[in-house]
Parts: sequence; C-alpha cells; structure tokens
Amino acid sequence: MKNYRYDHIDFLRTVAIIVIIITHALSYYLSDRLIFTIWNYLHFVVIGLVFCSGYVLTAKYKNAFSGFSSTMSWYWKRLVRLLIPFYLYLVAHYSLWYLFPRYFDGLGLKKSPEFIIQSILLIGGIDFNWFPFLFIQLTILFPLIIRSLRKKLLLLLFISFSLASTFYFTLTSFQGGGYRYVMWASWINIIFLSIFIHSKEKKGNSLPTIIKRYLIIGSMAFIFFFLTVRFTNSTFSELVLTRHKYPPDAIYLTYGIAITCFMLIVSRIDVLYRGFLRRIFQYISQRSYQLFFIHYIALDFIFKISKGLSFWSIPAVRTILVILLSLGITYFISIIAKIKNGGFRIHKLVLIFLGFILVWFLIKNLHGCLIIDKNPVARSSVLEWIQKPAAIRFVGKHDRTYISWIGNRGKVQMRFYDHKNKTFSEIYTVDDLYPDYGIEAQDDHNAPSLLILPDGQLLIFYVVHDVNGAFFMKTSVGAEDIFSWSERKRINDPDAHTTYNYPQAKRLNNGNIVLFYRRGVYYNSDEYFKISSDGGQNWGDPIKLIDFADDGVYAFVYTSGNQIHVAWNKAVSIPPKENVYYTYSDDGGVNWKKREGTDLMLPITEVNADLVFDSGDKPDFVWDIVVDEGYNPFIVFAYKDDPYHEFRFARWNGSSWVMSSITSSSMLYDSGNFFSGGIVIDPNNVYKVYLSKKRAKLEIESWISSDFGETWKKSESITQNSLVDNFRPQVVQNYAENFRLVWSSGIYEGLINSQWSGFEKVNIQSELTKAYIPSSCNFLAGSWLWLIH
Repeated sequence: MKNYRYDHIDFLRTVAIIVIIITHALSYYLSDRLIFTIWNYLHFVVIGLVFCSGYVLTAKYKNAFSGFSSTMSWYWKRLVRLLIPFYLYLVAHYSLWYLFPRYFDGLGLKKSPEFIIQSILLIGGIDFNWFPFLFIQLTILFPLIIRSLRKKLLLLLFISFSLASTFYFTLTSFQGGGYRYVMWASWINIIFLSIFIHSKEKKGNSLPTIIKRYLIIGSMAFIFFFLTVRFTNSTFSELVLTRHKYPPDAIYLTYGIAITCFMLIVSRIDVLYRGFLRRIFQYISQRSYQLFFIHYIALDFIFKISKGLSFWSIPAVRTILVILLSLGITYFISIIAKIKNGGFRIHKLVLIFLGFILVWFLIKNLHGCLIIDKNPVARSSVLEWIQKPAAIRFVGKHDRTYISWIGNRGKVQMRFYDHKNKTFSEIYTVDDLYPDYGIEAQDDHNAPSLLILPDGQLLIFYVVHDVNGAFFMKTSVGAEDIFSWSERKRINDPDAHTTYNYPQAKRLNNGNIVLFYRRGVYYNSDEYFKISSDGGQNWGDPIKLIDFADDGVYAFVYTSGNQIHVAWNKAVSIPPKENVYYTYSDDGGVNWKKREGTDLMLPITEVNADLVFDSGDKPDFVWDIVVDEGYNPFIVFAYKDDPYHEFRFARWNGSSWVMSSITSSSMLYDSGNFFSGGIVIDPNNVYKVYLSKKRAKLEIESWISSDFGETWKKSESITQNSLVDNFRPQVVQNYAENFRLVWSSGIYEGLINSQWSGFEKVNIQSELTKAYIPSSCNFLAGSWLWLIH
C-alpha cells in the first residue's frame, strides 16, 4: 500500500495545530498590546491545516470517485472520522465539567438543551464547531472539485465562483452565524492551491524549483494582502485578522497563503527530519484533528487550576502547560488504543503508570507550596503612597475599616471590613473615570485618599493625572455608608487650569478640614493647601505652601490636634528626587516654622526651607512622617539606587536632626523615577516601621528600634516566601490590631503607553487576606516529609 506521508506536510500540520493552541491560550491576554499583536498575526494556521488536508487528499484520491458507490463510501468514512472526535469531545468535556466543577469551567459550554442540540447539529452552540463544520463542507465538495479537474469549463466555473465569493466577502460583512453556511465558497481557494502545488511537485521538481515556486506564490499573496488592506481603507495598526476570517475574505486568505508559503520553505530544511524529529512531526500530524478538540479540555483545566497563581498565570507558562497537557492526553489515548489492539508492551505501561504517580506527587507538593490568590482586598488595583490615608478604621454605629483604591480600568472603588461580623463588604465603585477620561483614568496617581468626619460621613478625594483641572471630591450621602454618594464635585482652583496630584485631607481639632495638594507637573510644581470650615462643602482660597521655583515637590502631611507637620522632597531631573525638608504649623496653618522655631514666610522657598537631609548626588524619597505625643517629628525615606538602596530614619532630638540607617532593600521598578518598595511609621510606636524588604521578592516586614532609632532589627515577617512583590504599605488610620496595614501585591509594570497603568497584575492585600498571596515553600523539604510519612 502506498505511503502518503510527506515530511513537509507533517511539519506544516504540526506547526499549525501547535499555533492554534497558542492563539487560543493567548486570547485571554489581549489587553496586552504585544500579546495581541502576536495573537493577531498567528492567524494563518487554519489555512495551513486546510492546505495540508487538500494536499494529502489530492495525492490519495485524485483518480478516485469514478462511481457512485465508491463516492458514497468515501463520504461515510470521512464524515465518521470528522464527527466522532467532535461528539466524543462534547461528551468528555460536559462530563468533566459536571463531575469536577472545581477543575473545569466549561470553557464556552452551556447547560442548555438548545445549546447542546445546536452544537451537535453544527448550526450554533459551541463557537468552535465551525471548524469541523468547515471540514465537512469541504469533504462534501471535494469529489466535485476532483471531477472538475477533468472538465475545464466546470473547473473554470468553480474557480470563478470561489474568487468572486472571496471578493464579495472582502467588500461586505456577514452578521451573526450565517457565515457558517457560505464560508466554503472562499475556503475552496485553498483546496485549489493545494491541488495546484501537489500537481507541480508530483512531477519531481528539484528543491530550488520548489522553493522558487513557494517564494513566487508567497510574494504575490503578500503583495495582494498589502494592496487589499490599502484598498479597503484599513490600516495595519488597526488590522484584526479575525474580523476577516468569518467567512475568510481576500485580506485573511492572502495573508494566510503568504505565511503558509514561508512555512513550506522552512519545511524543506533537511535538518528538521533527522533522528526523532521526524517521528515527532509524524506523531503530532497524525493526531492534529484530535488535538484540536483535546486542547480545549486542557485549556479549561489549566486556566481553572492556575487562576490566581501569579507565576502559573503568566501567558507563556499557561500556554506551555496547555500544549504539554494536550499532547499528554493525546498520548494516553493512543496508549489505550494500542493496549486494546494488543500492541503495547507491559514494561511501557509500568513506566507510564510510574510517570502518572510522579506527576501526582509533584502536583500534591505544588498544591502544598502554592497558595491561590483568591481573596485579595481588590484585584487589578493599586495604592499610591502619597495619597494618605487610603484606609481608615471608624468606630461609630459600626466598627469598620474602610479601604479605597484605583482600579486598573479607571474606577475609584471602596469596600469595608466589619470587625464585628468579620466580613468584607462588596466592592462599590464610587466613580468611574474611564468614560470621561479614557486611558488617562487608568493611572495609579488617580488613587484616592479618605477622610471620615466625626458623624461618620465619608469624604473621598481624587484626581485624574496629567489632565488639567481634574481635581474632585465626593461625600457619602449617609453616615458610615459607602453605597450612596454625592455627584462628582470639581474642587480645582479657579485661577489655575493645570494638573493636580496627591490630595491629602486632614481634619483638625478646631473642626477645619485642611486639604493639601500639588499643582503643576512633577518637575515644576508647588504644594498648596486650602481650608473648609463646613465639612468640605465650601473651600477657602488656595494658599501656596512650598515653591521651589522651577523644581517640583513631593509632600507628605501628618496632623495632630491643630498641629500640621509636612515633609517633602525636591523633584529634579537627575537624580529624580533629592533632599528631605520639613515645616510645621501649630495653629492650624496660619503660621509656619522650622523645627527649631524660626518663622517661615509663605511660600517656603528652597533658600529658607528647613533642610533635614542633603542627599547630594544620590536620589532619595520621603515616604512618611508622624509625630509623637510631644509633637516631635519622625521621618522615613528611601535613599540611593540599586544595589545600594536603603531605608533611613530621621528624628528631631530637641536641637538637631539625627539620621540612622534601618536596612537595605531593592527598587520596585527601575525606570529612572526612583520607585522604592516603600516604608511607613507606626503612629502608635514611632520606633516601629513597616517596610518593603527585598528577599527573593519584596516582602512586607516590621522593624523596630529599642535605642531611639540608632539601630534596627526585624521584628515580624508580615509576608514571606512570596512569588510576587509586596510594596507601598500604608498604615490603617486608627487601626485594629488584626488589621494594621494595607499594601499592593503583584507584578508592577509601571509606565505603559505613557501612563502609569502597569498595575493590572497587582492586587491590594491586608493582614486578613495575606494568606492568599501566591507563595512558595521548600519543595525538597516538603517532598522529604511526604516520603517519610
């Protein structure tokens, strides 16, 4: 019997099915521009599979279909071969979903009789059943196509109809599922291409001639692709190939043909078929149709069990796992078939059994070492470090800790933790900035700060970074209620149409609310404040507190009684932040002084400012300021770039500023902006700090000093063995002992498309949710303990 295996077809089919799996795995990450681009331009693969089928079928059946009975027999065999794997897939996936909902989500399946019937009949239901439906259509048409080769007029009509249909699809579009019934009209172009190439190669052309043919066809297809995109007024930056796939138009087909021809050139490299590689290509090629269905089950399983595991949720990791699991399931099925036919040796079965035991053992240990991040305070959200406080405990009618943040989609959100009921509330969106501000809304600088008045009314303050005049507040309608808010109120200064940042609102003992904020861009900005005496309903004139000429400021505010204490940096170009400065007011913001008592005129300039620390040519960044019962100020700041990054502590000893080093660490994000993991002071114990310390990842730890800040030691590992960074800690104002801190946790990617929106992979955590931060344990130790038990 003639062998119809072709190395180059096995290679192309293997590449096509693997790439199909990759595109389906990457389809869950299309918000990432790079992944979207890769996913988009991998959509040549179905054309590759159709080409392979047409090529092999032409080789086997070009001279067949001479009689009715032989044609009907062929139809029966092909239809069974196409439908049975699909129906087996439906049964298997539905069964796994029903029996093991913990490990399967259904991945597009629905528990609806109508959906199931439509899926079985290929008229709807599961989205991807257009794929077997396409091959059934081509199966029905193939004998007619073969017959047309012997009748030129019929062949001309076939090709003309196919080209005309493709042209029509290019100029129009189909809505809904109607494309299923007409898609064959343009797909048969690929069948004719495969017949043409097979007929030429059957004549025994030399390799250079074959390569030349691929180059000519591929180049012509690419040129036509380019011209068609231009002709249809499309742009390559906005081109989405899947919009041209259902049914395929000239853009999709010509692109796919061009890439397929390139892959055919690669397939002629002899080194690809040496040793075991040929066997791998043959094995996967023979089972490519099975793999198409099996990989959906693998995709469902991998994405379900890896949900929330930061490392295992990385697109590349998930994709590799889906490919390996798909191949593993396929191999297991082939083993069962061999056992059934008596062609499988017992020692191989034993080895495979031991392999499954090993996999189970690894999974058992991994589940012991990996914790699913399933219950953070908030997902895809972040805290800023200057907008303080982000969390406040308020004891009134209820005992609750309120937390606020900015979500990655531009939503200002809140929730609370009820200390009596020991439960978190639902998350409530206080304001959705995206409809009005688009991508500008997705900036981490837009994180809000909170203030709660003595009667329990909540006030929230926030900005839209880099948007002139976008400075807002809202007040809760009811006391201690996060689910009903006033309309968005603009509170920018009437005389300054500029950018605003870092709102910090403080209520003094005299009842006044003092709102601090920065005006201007970071490298040329000033610190202002204004006062409200009626609970934030009206605001006085803005008062410029700090003006460092052409440089900017980053200021932190702490209040006690009617005293106001401010520490800040100067923002320059190189280094990005420098020095530490301080001022205070003991009369609610009327008069301002240096720490030793010298009066300061407003605005405070660099010349007359109270310099706490001169950083020289090294960067530093203030992170927090508090005062003790004697109103003595304490400041913590980050100092120096990697690899010498450290946290320092500054205190006023009654006559001068005293510095000490707490510990070393590492930067969170090295972009030239000096982004540290962060440090804050416990206001209930000024010689206790919470900081982001570099271990394998950045971990939240507490450090204490028993000698008035001279030396420091770690007192508590709040997070440990994390698989992601933990950073930007904030102390909960008026905290309860079991809920002292909130912080950001995850993979911070910083600046994306000119916006500080790289926190999609960041969650907000607390001491109550930290157990679910993805973490690791000592795998070898865990394995040994498992063995001895």
